[in-house]
Amino acid sequence: MNPFPAIPFVRFCIACILGIMFYNFAPNWYSFVLVLGGIMMFVLMFSPASFASHPQDTQWLGLSVYFVWICIGYIFASIHSPDAQKPTLDHCKIYAVRLIENPVEKSKSYKAEAELLFAAYEKQSFYPNTGILLYFEKDSLASTLRHGDELTFTSQVTTPYTPQNPRQFNYARYLQSQGIYYQSYLKKNSYLTIARNTSRGWKHYLLEIRYTIVNMIRKMGFTETEFGIASALLTGYKEELDPDTKASFSKVGAMHILAVSGLHVGVIYLMINKLLFFLTRQHWQRMLRLTITLFVLWMYALITGMSPSVMRAGIMFSFIATGASLSYKTNIYNTIALSALILLIANPFNLYNVGFQLSYLAVLGIVYFFPYLKTWVNSRFWIVNQIWAISAVSFSAQLATTPISLYHFGQFPTSFLIANLIVVPLSGIIIYTGVAALIFFYVPFLSDISIFCFRWLIRIMHQIILQIETLPYAYATNLNVTVFQSVLLYAIVLFATWFLLYKKGTYLILFLSCLFVMMLTMTIRNWRVNHQQELIIYAMNRDSRLEVISGRHIFYPDFEVLSPMEYGLFVRANHQWRGIRKQISVQEMQFNMPLLFRGPLLIVGNKKIWIWDEENQLPSHSMHVDYLWVKSKVIPRTDIFENYLMPDLFIIDPCLTDYRRKKWIEWCDLKQYSYYDLKNSGAFILPLNE
Repeated sequence: MNPFPAIPFVRFCIACILGIMFYNFAPNWYSFVLVLGGIMMFVLMFSPASFASHPQDTQWLGLSVYFVWICIGYIFASIHSPDAQKPTLDHCKIYAVRLIENPVEKSKSYKAEAELLFAAYEKQSFYPNTGILLYFEKDSLASTLRHGDELTFTSQVTTPYTPQNPRQFNYARYLQSQGIYYQSYLKKNSYLTIARNTSRGWKHYLLEIRYTIVNMIRKMGFTETEFGIASALLTGYKEELDPDTKASFSKVGAMHILAVSGLHVGVIYLMINKLLFFLTRQHWQRMLRLTITLFVLWMYALITGMSPSVMRAGIMFSFIATGASLSYKTNIYNTIALSALILLIANPFNLYNVGFQLSYLAVLGIVYFFPYLKTWVNSRFWIVNQIWAISAVSFSAQLATTPISLYHFGQFPTSFLIANLIVVPLSGIIIYTGVAALIFFYVPFLSDISIFCFRWLIRIMHQIILQIETLPYAYATNLNVTVFQSVLLYAIVLFATWFLLYKKGTYLILFLSCLFVMMLTMTIRNWRVNHQQELIIYAMNRDSRLEVISGRHIFYPDFEVLSPMEYGLFVRANHQWRGIRKQISVQEMQFNMPLLFRGPLLIVGNKKIWIWDEENQLPSHSMHVDYLWVKSKVIPRTDIFENYLMPDLFIIDPCLTDYRRKKWIEWCDLKQYSYYDLKNSGAFILPLNE
């Protein structure tokens, strides 16, 4: 029996996803896809009568529908492509922007998203109407800025920093998926406020409601960490969450608690149903109940930021509420697919959003696996059944999200069952208590009780997360997999499930085959990791870092020490991917190491690197070096390199200003020297075992 006719939106969604993915592989086929889509639409519009008279040919009609949705996915991806939307702002000198959020205070600046309204150069002007990320130097004016304010400035506007190192997070692509294509740092006295509070649309009022709620939570007496948790839990406002808190929740598999998602929308939905229980008898009452439910759900979704998980949950619960009011039973897979289709058409690059992927995979896992897992335990004790139900939900979601999580993050929360068994029910109680604290905020006595309970429940949940994180083997790291291995893991899970359900030998053979291929790929990967030999010079914002990879160990000069933030931003992802287990600092003239250095000379295998820094040290005698690592702004006489060092390649460091880097590059071109610019070309990688 073919289940697909009952779930047409699943087919449409799959076809649309294929079209979006096809655009990534062939972005220049727009005209061909447009013509193909037009032909398929012609077939659909003018052929129904023909297919009705020849029912055996309806498969061609279905195939035409698939092709149309593939074309739709491709066309919408090309329309929303960052390359297609990015305006050209070269040589512009003056800009006008409107803030779309309140500036958030950081350690050294204020950060705010804005809409770029106007850019001009001499007699040319542009109206890009695109997103820009602004950083303000701290001063009295920056602290008073609010969303809706319009500013003009002359500071340099740049594109977001693109990843220059292997496996580094692509922050530029992330911002582009949010509609932000530029950034700028505004020093004090470099900008003027030309209008205050100019926004009057519905977004403005929703932001006002959100900030009002956040300020109410701020006044409830939380510590800084607890306030970040409370504001994220109730409103999706994550700007006050510190990195340690995010890491703690992530390590125990409870990060979904802080990301407003189906759990939160579901609690709100149940709350509305309980409050409006009396509106069920007559048709007009059910319609009124539906109207109130949809209004509250979408107000909550809009106030909390309209993340993919919230939008998915909002659309799904909207269909569920509508079906219940009209006594119409909806297919859950159809509902999930339709919600995904709406979000993908609105922004096809949601497909590559990690939150979007995890949200939909989690709900699909719960919908598919939970009904089977729930039947494993059927106790006469109510509490046992409830504990198992929560565990089965957590296990179902984890089963569906683990392969993609391993690909993106390379870690697995082994304590996820314990954490979710405690935190999920507790978070539901916290949401109810938090809503009560907001409702009774200005009511004497009731506000004291509700705020006291809300504050202590947040504190208890935070302490539980911290205690679970400290358990032995609470989480596992360095478990990165490739895309192919991630697909294999999904195949292993599905074939194992189908074998247990249907007891067919074919599924067992497929399961064992996929398992064998998985073990083979892991063996090959482990062999490569154990035998890897490589020199890497990482490119950072205004600095660099040299290290030598030998097997699962990293060796670096003791003068190349990174701060925790620099390590996390530029290096850690590559270390996790390479399976690095130990980092070893090498001191000057420390022998029996893959890396040896003395003064400005570094020797790695049979390669010599000379550091040309501000001290401008020269060797005591003429010598040939393979690489000259340029860190000095001073360009010496040509005969120094010709007579003393004789490098094969100049490596230009990002620590130099753009002007000095340009001078070095022009000098290399003039003298016909080969060079490698770390800032523009990214990390310098040299295999040592070839």
